[in-house]
Amino acid sequence: MNTRIFLKNQKNVSIDMSFLSYNISIFHISYKQFNMRRRIISVIIALLLLLGSSQASSAFAWTPQESNTQRFDLQETSQAEAYHEPIERPEYEPPSEESLRLTKEQVQAFDCGTVTDVPRVECEALVALYQSTNGSAWTDNSNWLQSTTVGDWKGIRLDNGRVRIISLNNNNLYGTLPDAIGTFVNLEYLTLSMNNLWAEIPSSIGQLINLTTLYLTTNYLSGSIPASLGTLKDLTKLSLAWNRLSGSLPSSLGNLTKLDDLNLMANHLSGTIPPELGHLIQLEELNLRLNNFTGQIPSEIGNLVNLRHLDIGQNAFSGDLPVSITKLVNLCGGTDNPAGCEGWETTDFGNNYFKVPQPEPQNSFMNIKDPDWAARQMTPFDCDASVGVPVSECEALVDFYFSMNGKRWYKKQGWLSSLGIENWQGVYLWGGHVMAIVLNDNIVGGQIPESIADLTGLSVLSLQENEISGNIPKALGDLSELSELSLNTNQMSGPIPSELGNLLELTTLGLSDNRLSGKIPPELGNLSKLEKMNLSYNKLEGTIPEQLGQLGALDSIMLDYNQLSGRIPATLGQLSQLTFLQLNNNLLNGKVPDAIGSLTNLRHLWINDNKLSGNMPASITKLVNLCGGTDNPAGCKLWQMTDFGNNCFNVPQPEPQNSFMTTKDPDWADTQRVCETWVLNLPIVLRP
Repeated sequence: MNTRIFLKNQKNVSIDMSFLSYNISIFHISYKQFNMRRRIISVIIALLLLLGSSQASSAFAWTPQESNTQRFDLQETSQAEAYHEPIERPEYEPPSEESLRLTKEQVQAFDCGTVTDVPRVECEALVALYQSTNGSAWTDNSNWLQSTTVGDWKGIRLDNGRVRIISLNNNNLYGTLPDAIGTFVNLEYLTLSMNNLWAEIPSSIGQLINLTTLYLTTNYLSGSIPASLGTLKDLTKLSLAWNRLSGSLPSSLGNLTKLDDLNLMANHLSGTIPPELGHLIQLEELNLRLNNFTGQIPSEIGNLVNLRHLDIGQNAFSGDLPVSITKLVNLCGGTDNPAGCEGWETTDFGNNYFKVPQPEPQNSFMNIKDPDWAARQMTPFDCDASVGVPVSECEALVDFYFSMNGKRWYKKQGWLSSLGIENWQGVYLWGGHVMAIVLNDNIVGGQIPESIADLTGLSVLSLQENEISGNIPKALGDLSELSELSLNTNQMSGPIPSELGNLLELTTLGLSDNRLSGKIPPELGNLSKLEKMNLSYNKLEGTIPEQLGQLGALDSIMLDYNQLSGRIPATLGQLSQLTFLQLNNNLLNGKVPDAIGSLTNLRHLWINDNKLSGNMPASITKLVNLCGGTDNPAGCKLWQMTDFGNNCFNVPQPEPQNSFMTTKDPDWADTQRVCETWVLNLPIVLRP
């Protein structure tokens, strides 16, 4: 987008929005899989861009034997830390290429058939955990995949030949919990707090029917709390605090009738409290602090007569508390502490939207248990009194704030204040409508609400480098004025909705570095004004749609680091404006189409690390503007390169292809490998 847009707010201050150009964002750094060469290059690029444009850098920056010799820390942290103080996460270090390689080699070399003290299926599940969390880089992986005695592995304890305890707190586990975690039907303790676990909690965790303690505190887990947790009827302690979980509480948690400790604080959870929580009559500790819960507290809370600690502060609860709250006479805190209360056991109703005063006897009870609760209530924002935008747009912004963890944003100046919407951090107005929302790197979390569609004049939505989870809402396809959509580096999952193909004004589409899956929708071929497309670092599969060849304005396309398969469509040769093409690190196969020679404006081409084979078409030699190698045309940038490596191309190639490829990528031939030839999905077997 080359047009410089100037917005004027009601103070007549001009805001130059030209920094919203996507040109910088296509070079965002991903720390998950980049090899060392590309990491160094990307860092250099970022530094160059930082020096070149301070505005741009601020807006876009585009985890049958029992050993008794181990100490087991089954308490995730002190109670005071778990219930009140922000927990300092362990210092994050991205996994190195070497550690990822070593983990893979260790897994491939280890044979669970040599293990005799646990069933093979449990051994294989432990190996899956090691693999999915990059075990070679754990702080302490003593004996893992080295000893054939599983009972000697760090953090594992057995009982009668079955795994009973897995305790790996603060051990630099980086990655996801495998589905195989549900294999351990005799497991009683699972404690993996203070690590770098991300993605969703697998529903298979509901198969751990003997589990009594589950601590996953202080990770980066996202998505919804699985309803299958409700099957763990022996569970007494459940802590999922300090993660990025979103959605509503499953009513199935009401089945956990032995639970005495439930800690869900500091997530992005929303919705109302299910009345089924009133079934947890053994509960002594309940912490829902720092979430986005709304509505009224259900009367069933009065059933929790054993509660000693109740923290529902910093949510968006409203209305009157039920009279049944007065039954919770064992609550600690305030001016009437029952015998035996610990210092960390308190009661907190503050920072909500409860009515002040409450009816009696609730009001007196709350004053005793939390004396300053009334002074800490918030005033609901009144969109009817707002100026500058229609009420529907104001309400959509308020919904956005609560749905996306606004209370915890780093920068939220002006939001829900009387200063006027034009002064809300990251919100820009034009012509009496919301024109742009720019909240990059601001711990924006939760799920994008469907009400975003009410911002009918929205032209720019930039939420990069945040903690957004859930699916991309189909409602985004209703924003007919949208020209830039940037959701790079979040935790969004599910498919790319085909409705994005309705955004006919879109010039920039950035969805990289998420967990998106499914196929690239062919409807994206409708985006005739699209200039930049970045879908890299996801889990996209299937073939590249031929319809992408209709994007005649496209300047750059990045589809690298996915699971795309099939052939490179010849229709990509119609993208005559293309200068930047990355298809590397996929499963693409077959020959490169002759039509690639039509891309004469290409400066950067990465098709490495696929299964491309045969001879390169002679038309490749027409790409004289490609950068890299020993013949760089004038004006090549540091990040513009050519890479044909790690494929299955014939070596040598016929001339003039061989000479051209060697000029542009001197070591291409040294990195080629032999690929299997497949016909009709059956291998060809050559016999003498």
